[in-house]
Amino acid sequence: MSTPRRFLRLPLCLTQPSDKTKLAHLRNAGYAQFIQPPPKKPRFNYIIDVAAKWHGSSLHFVSTYACPGPTAISPTFEAKFARMEFVGNSKFRLSFMRHTGKWVVLYERLALDECLDAIQNDPWFQP
Repeated sequence: MSTPRRFLRLPLCLTQPSDKTKLAHLRNAGYAQFIQPPPKKPRFNYIIDVAAKWHGSSLHFVSTYACPGPTAISPTFEAKFARMEFVGNSKFRLSFMRHTGKWVVLYERLALDECLDAIQNDPWFQP
């Protein structure tokens, strides 16, 4: 007998159309400076996209890198750089990914607007 599937409901603070627009604006305008056209002679990895993905009750911000060169294992790879964990009452815990692969919590119990502002303006959350 299989175990029943559990479905996670989106936090009510993220179900409003205006909040979805804020997330899309952060993706399009906030990180546009990091997404550059491919260099003429690419030697190093470079960012080609920034996206937000749900994983359980956490919203992860992910950057996609292109890997130029004939020795690349894969043409692209993804790297998480920010995480918003829903903690209840329309509040989030905001973390960044350290170079060791561990999440570091910077802010506890922030509202959605405060999280988006911190992600856009705080240097810890650059992709």
